[in-house]
Amino acid sequence: MKQNNFFFKSAGKSRNGFGQMFKTALILLAVLLVGLCAQAQTSQGRFLTFDFSAITSASVPATVAAYSANAAINTTGLSMSRGGGLANGTAVNGFWVYEDVNESSESNAIGDGDYLEIPINLNAGYEARLDSLIWFWKFSNNNVNLTFFIRSSQDNYATTLATATISSGAAAGNTKRSKLTLSTPLLMTSNTTLRFYTFNSGNNNRDVRLGDSSLSTSIAPDFQLWGRTSNTIKVLQAFDFTGRAGNETTLPTYTSDVAFIDTAGVRITRGPGTSAQTTAAGSFGASSLNNTSQANAISNNDYFQFAMNPKFGMEYSLDRLQIRYFSTASSGPNAFALRSSADNYATNIAAGTLVRGTQTTQLIRLTSQLVTDSPITFRMYVWGATAGGSLLRFTDGTGTTSFNNDIAFIGEGTTARIPKATLSAPGVVTNCLGGGIPLKVSTLGGPPPFTVWLKDNLGLQRTHIQSQADSTFTIFPQSNRTYTLDSVKDANGNKADSLAGSVAVTITASPVISSAGTTISRTLNHLDGYTLTYANGDSCKSWVKITDSVGGTNPGSTVCTAEVLASAPMNATARAFVARRINIAPTTNGVARVTLFYSQAEFTAFNSIVTYQQKLPINSTDTAGMKSKIVIRRTTSSLETASTTSFTPDSVRWNANTSSWEVNFRVNDGVLTGNYYLSPQFTSTKMVTGLTHSASTPVTGQTTAGITVDWNDVPGVTQYRLRIRPVGGSWNPSTVTGSQRIM
Repeated sequence: MKQNNFFFKSAGKSRNGFGQMFKTALILLAVLLVGLCAQAQTSQGRFLTFDFSAITSASVPATVAAYSANAAINTTGLSMSRGGGLANGTAVNGFWVYEDVNESSESNAIGDGDYLEIPINLNAGYEARLDSLIWFWKFSNNNVNLTFFIRSSQDNYATTLATATISSGAAAGNTKRSKLTLSTPLLMTSNTTLRFYTFNSGNNNRDVRLGDSSLSTSIAPDFQLWGRTSNTIKVLQAFDFTGRAGNETTLPTYTSDVAFIDTAGVRITRGPGTSAQTTAAGSFGASSLNNTSQANAISNNDYFQFAMNPKFGMEYSLDRLQIRYFSTASSGPNAFALRSSADNYATNIAAGTLVRGTQTTQLIRLTSQLVTDSPITFRMYVWGATAGGSLLRFTDGTGTTSFNNDIAFIGEGTTARIPKATLSAPGVVTNCLGGGIPLKVSTLGGPPPFTVWLKDNLGLQRTHIQSQADSTFTIFPQSNRTYTLDSVKDANGNKADSLAGSVAVTITASPVISSAGTTISRTLNHLDGYTLTYANGDSCKSWVKITDSVGGTNPGSTVCTAEVLASAPMNATARAFVARRINIAPTTNGVARVTLFYSQAEFTAFNSIVTYQQKLPINSTDTAGMKSKIVIRRTTSSLETASTTSFTPDSVRWNANTSSWEVNFRVNDGVLTGNYYLSPQFTSTKMVTGLTHSASTPVTGQTTAGITVDWNDVPGVTQYRLRIRPVGGSWNPSTVTGSQRIM
């Protein structure tokens, strides 16, 4: 059974910031983000500015239009204006001048109308949060303290949001840059008007000049509003009671964000301790709310109850509720607390007071943001009524004329983790070795898969694959496999709840075998940690496989060439190699694992030309100790003239699926570039008897105890060297001085 998941977090912080989700800078993730940004826009910074550089000394304008704004702000007709208590100052180029700021207190400045008024008009679907204001200004007197403060229309300009007293400075007329920071940011989900007040107790004929002394905007706009704007926060679900009688026992939701919220069966009800209100058109309410405390309201079950349920595979983050209500004048409920089923209604997630006697719209901000992918039920406890018949009703006061969302849940819906992921193959499941086989991960609800881990029936290490936007990806199996899902995660790292499906793939391939002089080449582009097989897709012939080191130097675009030689090549000392040359030419050298593919026919042909030399496997079962009997040599030019670097295989195995020998080794010196050849280990030591030691000048007191000859055969040619051990001494090989024909 799926476990319910929910948690609370500090308001203003988003879950699993995409910074967590960005562990690597993947192209696929960039594509995903571009797609999201086309729909959702969140901006942090200044969102509305005014500039006064165009004002001239000819006159002081009554209003100044907005200079710039981001996508959240509707600037049509938007202008800053002066309150009635301010008079025009003396016009000055590049400044907006006002005077009569000689009030002695906030209350006097408010009463006299000493403010600048700034409307914040939001475009549809946006909200804004005001954090601070920045403005450039100067005053005509030295060392005069001016007080600036700001209020908003959200509470009819009743509360000061921020205030600061700032000195004009010792040099009158010098431009200052000042900042006013709100202790609690002002959240605006609808059009809001700000009032920016100024006062000092000095001469009322002194000018306040807004501007930066510049007749251009080279410094910055003169008046700036800073904060955050977003169109991802919206009404997730709402109840509206327009057209209702008002005395119903329960009512359904009115609207919801259908992409994320499931409203089936969701209704608003009253707690059993309340009584239904009498008929009141366009509302839903209750009476019998005359408890004296929250504890009494809880024990007497005096609450309104409603739920909000995310759709399967989705989640929501709830920031706040907006309620429209009427509480009986003088005697109605005057307090509330909001609790949720997340903790069995144990703690308040919001609380506050209610206004009596007037139709009110009130924003209730949660103390902590609630994030959940599970159904949550809310209870709003109310108390404080002084008469049993006093009531609280949710209504916009219009009765039957308009829909205004009487109870609105405001937040953001997002995709949660994947509930179920299923593996399938949309196309062919048979391909050449090195060829790609597309797989698809289908999900039942939730976000698209981003990271897929596969496992196969051979119990090999899992493969890490980044899925594409359409939830398909390509695998490059090296043998017949049956794949199942081991793990599927979304872009936020959340795992799918359950996994299903399997895909069996068949590989039809064999090593390249062609007539002498044939050359085949292919270019592939490597990604970090990927395995790519170089093969002729038309004939399913492969010759090399390269896996670059995870997190190491990526080879990038790499050319691999296989050349079938006319005869077994030899090095400078006439040692023989299999008649195939593999050339690897990466863009960038680095550590990598290489697998070379050979057929049994190639090994058999090589064995037929040697007599005494160590042989290659004689059939598909001849694997015992073979990795210690084979060597890979790399040269940068000609095998006959250049020095070589040797690699001992990590494994030599017969792949029955592809009918090929796979010789696997690690290029750990970081030089992938070069020609690669294969042969048996060079030295095969045989003890030769019946030989005698002779020297032109025998060494006194020493005799020869034994002589061996090291053989390395090619047709009709044997190289040898002697190993001599004096009595009581150790073996000392002679140098190879050339080739001797054995008659």
